[in-house]
Parts: sequence; structure tokens; C-alpha cells
Amino acid sequence: MEDLIEHVPEDLPSVLSCPVCKKDFEIPWLKSSQQPFIPVFPNDFHPVTNNKVWVPSGIQFSCTNCGAPLHLEFPRVKKRGEVHLFGDESFNAESLLYTYTLVGADPKLLADIETKLHNVKLHYEPCLEPASWISHMKDLWSQDNRKRHAIFKNWDFQKVRNFVKEVNDLIKTSNDQMFLFNMTISKSYPFNKTTIEKSKLKAYCNFILAVVEYLTTKGAQPHLFFDSERPSSTQFKIHQWAKDAFQNAQRKLLYTYISRGIQIPEPLFIKPGSHPCSEIADHISYWIRKYHMEKERSKSFVDPKEFGTVTYFGFSNTGELIRQRQIGYPWDEFYGRKRQ
Repeated sequence: MEDLIEHVPEDLPSVLSCPVCKKDFEIPWLKSSQQPFIPVFPNDFHPVTNNKVWVPSGIQFSCTNCGAPLHLEFPRVKKRGEVHLFGDESFNAESLLYTYTLVGADPKLLADIETKLHNVKLHYEPCLEPASWISHMKDLWSQDNRKRHAIFKNWDFQKVRNFVKEVNDLIKTSNDQMFLFNMTISKSYPFNKTTIEKSKLKAYCNFILAVVEYLTTKGAQPHLFFDSERPSSTQFKIHQWAKDAFQNAQRKLLYTYISRGIQIPEPLFIKPGSHPCSEIADHISYWIRKYHMEKERSKSFVDPKEFGTVTYFGFSNTGELIRQRQIGYPWDEFYGRKRQ
């Protein structure tokens, strides 16, 4: 697979100084190795009785000036817990824009989030089991799609608007429980000369690494689940393109550094909308895409500030990956122009 990892977090060190000749040596964060930088499990590994694994502690280079050895120590963080994140995307063919969202929490809090969303759904369909129907925004917001939907065909537009607002309120009032991440990439960026398919892969790869880097600093082990692109008879599925992209990332020196000794499970793909956090991710992705599509952002029915605090990843016009954690979409930071 083509190399798609192009961005190094700005808080990582950029150079090592040679102890002999004092020349600065640029750290090759994006260089690929023949073997993946992942933990090694012993043959007698047992998750309870013998759960030790070997992880790389550092790597040695040679100074390009004098040949002296240079050692880069990898950071180590003790795993304090897990975060289960559920992702969905929204795509607009006209603007060639992809937006990814990951929504999740500590596994112990997921049931409470599920209950909150189910209560909202019960309010609008009291005769239906909440888990029996999915609140896909593309089906809800489009009048034509609603007409063809078994449930939404009986919803008028005011009911849809009220439902959207209640989900927004749920997200905002649950900020202290949930992790919310979003990344958007568009072919409109001056630096982005690739096809939209490669743009999608680029967004996927860099989004995963950015989220891993953010969570491992807190001692959290991310477990990532994305909505599958096609039906499957199994509960979990791994798409080959996603598997190749993840294994490509694991061969980067960057991967070992940002994983901080925490084992990162390979992302899995699940039935679309099969988890409440997937529905919330679909909701956020849809409205951030709509926000981008409006010529005047203020005319979007949903302003991202209604989601509360979100960690946004995006790109500057020169291709720099930027992270902004805030209320409201960081339009000016990502696009370098004022909101119309």
C-alpha cells in the first residue's frame, strides 16, 4: 500500500544532538522498517497469570556526520484503562469532502450513554424497541429518504428538527462522559493533489494515529470500531484496505513512540449503527459535513458548538495537521479564512 502517513505531532522532539560532534540529527519519524514496531507476546502469555509482553524501549541510530551512536528512548505509560470508540463517516461527492467522527467512552460508561440515546428514541417512537431502529441522518433529514423509510415516513419535518435538537443536547450534556473526535479532509485544500479515494485513506490513517497519540498520553488503550462499508454475517469484520493501512502505520518509528508501550488493537468494522455511539458519530459527521457545505456557516441548521467540547483534527492550507479541542468548529484555524 502507498505510504499515507505524512504528519508528525508537533510536540514530538524533532532532532537528537550527537554527544560527540554536537551535530543535530533529524529523527526519521516517518521512516518505515521491515518489521512492525509492536509488542511481542511470549508463548506462555496469559492475560491474568502471566501478562508480561516485550515492547521496544528505544532505537539506535548512527550520526550522519561522525558515525557515533545516537539513542532515542521511547516513552512508556502505564495502562490505566480502556476507551472504546465507535466511528462513522460522511461524504459529499460534490465538494469531495470526507469527515470522520469517533465517539466513545470508558466501557463502564457505555451502558449509560446507550440508555440516554434509547430514552430519546423512545420519546419519538414509544411503541418501538429503541435498539430495533437506527437514526441515520441521511434517512431522517432527506424528505425523499423519509418517504421510503418504514419508520420515518410518518415523521413530519418539525418532528425531525426536534429529534436532532434533542440528540445535540444529549451530546453536549454528556461531554464529561464521552470522548468526541472529528477529522475532515477535502479536495479543496491547495496541498491535496491526490484522488478522493487516497484522501479518504489519508484521513483514516492520520486520524487513527492522532487519536492514539491523544489517548495514550492519558494512559488509555483505544479500541476502535468503525461502521462497515458492506453487510457481513459476522459481528466484526476487518476490511483489507484498513488492515493494510494499519499495518503500514505499525512499521513507522512514529507509531512506537506515540503508542507509549500500550498495545493498540487493530480497528474492527461492525454493522452500521449497531451501537448507540455509532449513531451519535453518524449524527456528528453528518452535521459537520453540512456545516462545511453551507456557503454561510451561520445558515446550517446545526452549529457544531451545539455538540459542546470536541477534539477536532484538520489541516491548514499548507498541509499541516492541526488539533483543536474546543466548543465550536475551528474554521479559521483549519482553512485560514474568515467565516462568511
